[in-house]
Amino acid sequence: MEVFKVQFTLACVVIASAIEAALGGATIEVCGAKLQKLGCFRDRHASRILPDMIMTDRDRSSIVFSGTQMNWPKTFQPYLKSIACRCARKAEAKGYEIFGLQYYSECWSGVVTNALRYDTYGSSDKCLPEYTKNCDDNSTEICMGRASTNYIYRFAPAPCSAEDVVNAIMNAVPAGSAKVNNRVLTAAIQIAKAIENKVPKDMPVTREQLKARIKRVVATSGVEFGREMLGVMLQREENCSRDINDIIKEIHDNMGDKAFKDFLAVNGNVSLIFVVDTTGSMTAEITAAKNTIRALTGYKRSEAVDYILSPYNDPDSGPVTTYNQSHINEFKKAVSHLYAYGGYDCPELTFNGIINAIRQGKPKQGSPIFVFTDAPAKPDGEYTRDAVIATALEYMIPVNFFFNPEGCSTPGKDLDYQAITAGTGGSSWMFNSASDISSTAVGFVEADLDGSTIIATGEAPAGTRKRSPLGVVPHTKAAVVEFSVDDSIDKLVISIEASKFWHHIKVFDPSSVWMPATLNMNNGMVWFYEGDAVKTGRWRIQVPSLVVGFSYQASKQYSSGVKGSSLVNNMFDVVFLKKTRSGKVTIANPLLGETSMVKVILPQGSRLEHSSLRLEVTHSGSGTAIALNDKLEGEFSPSAAFRLVLFAMTRTGHRLQRVSREMRATSAVLRAKISNDLLVLNKSWMSLQHFVLYNNGKTEQFTFQAKVSSERVSVETPGPMTVREKGEKSGIVKFSRCDLDSGATVTLSVIATGKSSGVITTMTMHLMVA
Repeated sequence: MEVFKVQFTLACVVIASAIEAALGGATIEVCGAKLQKLGCFRDRHASRILPDMIMTDRDRSSIVFSGTQMNWPKTFQPYLKSIACRCARKAEAKGYEIFGLQYYSECWSGVVTNALRYDTYGSSDKCLPEYTKNCDDNSTEICMGRASTNYIYRFAPAPCSAEDVVNAIMNAVPAGSAKVNNRVLTAAIQIAKAIENKVPKDMPVTREQLKARIKRVVATSGVEFGREMLGVMLQREENCSRDINDIIKEIHDNMGDKAFKDFLAVNGNVSLIFVVDTTGSMTAEITAAKNTIRALTGYKRSEAVDYILSPYNDPDSGPVTTYNQSHINEFKKAVSHLYAYGGYDCPELTFNGIINAIRQGKPKQGSPIFVFTDAPAKPDGEYTRDAVIATALEYMIPVNFFFNPEGCSTPGKDLDYQAITAGTGGSSWMFNSASDISSTAVGFVEADLDGSTIIATGEAPAGTRKRSPLGVVPHTKAAVVEFSVDDSIDKLVISIEASKFWHHIKVFDPSSVWMPATLNMNNGMVWFYEGDAVKTGRWRIQVPSLVVGFSYQASKQYSSGVKGSSLVNNMFDVVFLKKTRSGKVTIANPLLGETSMVKVILPQGSRLEHSSLRLEVTHSGSGTAIALNDKLEGEFSPSAAFRLVLFAMTRTGHRLQRVSREMRATSAVLRAKISNDLLVLNKSWMSLQHFVLYNNGKTEQFTFQAKVSSERVSVETPGPMTVREKGEKSGIVKFSRCDLDSGATVTLSVIATGKSSGVITTMTMHLMVA
């Protein structure tokens, strides 16, 4: 059964009637220049919109005669390409932002002022297209104006990148008051994803209204919605990369320095989230959890730490409690009151504990969860494995587990836990005993506190004959795993496992110095190094042929692999795009059975040599290169489960490699459609929220469930719909009542289930009442 969850954030807000101008038509590429078609417009000889004729193919006596005589109509199509190319190069060389093709063979440009815009004299239908009768602004054809008519092109401004967002944030705050950290990088990634999620061009919301929304929702802890709105604002800017500093500074000044820093995680504040199984068999593990948590409260960190405690039992869970750093003694007291009771069957309600910790605890984005349990998990209604993964991904939270072998049914082998760690980028550790957890778990938590990144993961069975994309190379007597550590890594954790003879595995640093293991685990070992011991270069894991079942992949008894951490990781993320009739749209995960598009997001891209960037998709131990264009977009055919691996050289000359969490392609995906009301739920009348269901499986009927988190909001479940194979169908969710006070939040979940295939896809929306 396939399950996936899509996150979107909404707000109940007031819509104004003003409509901003459309941003133009199609973007085309002409001899390497990206041009946006703005349209066909009238001109006047006495007062030209574009004052400078910078090139002509008509008048040989002109000082700007190009030397190329116009030659149409027999060769009109190639001629249009030629003059558009030459005109673009001239205009770009002069530093002009727009140019016009007029009178069949003239190139006009110049500085356009607000008093005399290119559309001042109105639009026209007197432009000639390349092939068709009518000039279509949304086509890729080149168009030419006739007499006294310009067809206007603009050099397509580069959209804002995640790194543009990071730089603008740091420029907005007082100098010296903050440093770049992993939390602000996480915020920038979320905003960059919102930039990619295209909204209607005629959306009736102005920049000022979007700023007001952001300020309002941040005041009520609506960080996710605020970041979504900031992404929408930046997406709609005509030249975002040029104007982003002014935009972000306006938001900073509008909400104040403290609120701004909280909104975008500028101070690097983090939440430590502890989910503790309190069922009857957990006495020793609860003692270990108490010792670990008490030790962590003394960890010295310059940035503030919040603490979230989520105990769970069977049949009851909670309460979830949150403590800021000034109430740390209350947190210690709550931890000391934990005790084991009840829960007389083996599978426990772990999913409830994790999801409640996130939904009720409202942690900082990117904060880690640590789960203490001795039992596998069981689903409980909406609390499922895939709901855990989707909820954690919404907050970009890695989920980590601490186990010991004395529990029931060996929880470290539980397939659900393996899927959760792989799908969220977390880890799990099988200790030899509960007392080992008490003495060593603190190091793992501290290493993950500032944010970690996966450097390598995989497996290397003895006798392998070909190089793995993740570093396995053949050796005459042993398998050798190689991975690169770059200079951004301050702490390094190497975890391995094997079913037999794992003690013979050795790790060597780039100087070929043997590095002794730090911890002996159950069926594995861990190497933990920091500071000067973390040398840059190629590290090696040497696996003798007698070792059985070696793995350093997050899919076995405990999640193993190589992780690095620092205050500022060279991290990457991706967004998946689907081609539709109306253009590219973002989807939460790729669809099986079609070529998928992926875009790489680099919040610290300037630290890498872009010419060295290489992306691979790996599944079942093999890797395939994905060719990236200048927008860092590429196409690939995904399998059901896969990872993406990024290779690059840093500007300082070090090899870098990063591995994504495990991702999944599914046969059906729900996607929220952003309509003109910009994700609005209104209190005064019935509101509609729209979605589209893509189905790449066989034609079948899908049934729906719609749930809201508040009894003061009423929602109608959509009726069944049949979606054909390789087809799509739109639907709506109706809200008939919204009695919440202004600023309150409510969560809507929509679940679609294939009647024949059993495929499940879920869409979650967070709404806020204005």
